[in-house]
Amino acid sequence: MFFIKLRNKIEHSYLNCTDLEIKIFGECQSLLYNYENFIIENFGKEYAINVSLPFSLQFSELRNEKSYRSSKMLLSKEMSKINDFIDKFRDNLSNDIYATQEYSIKLVQIPIVSNTNKSDLAIQFLNWDKLSDEEKKKLND
Repeated sequence: MFFIKLRNKIEHSYLNCTDLEIKIFGECQSLLYNYENFIIENFGKEYAINVSLPFSLQFSELRNEKSYRSSKMLLSKEMSKINDFIDKFRDNLSNDIYATQEYSIKLVQIPIVSNTNKSDLAIQFLNWDKLSDEEKKKLND
């Protein structure tokens, strides 16, 4: 529902704004997560997209000159209306929905230098639902 309404707001706009992409990254990640689960549940694991797209790469230097210029665009009327829509949509969600990875996935990237075992994976994913309350609190702080 979020993406349909957002699409209708921006369908005839010619926005080139990385700030919008950053603002809705969590919802985009969840959309892919939900799509992947739908494909697997309805068609089987052999049609999963995670085989060809197992990881997304993120960069810590998100802000460059182009990003700063696009930030100024957020002040435009058009972008202001889209930001208002996103904020109102999020505000109208219950915490039970907003706090699920089915709605939005927030990623935390912590660089760890691990030279203890050469066969260690470069990326490790923690399942939020399997973390203790104390571990969740530490990650949210």
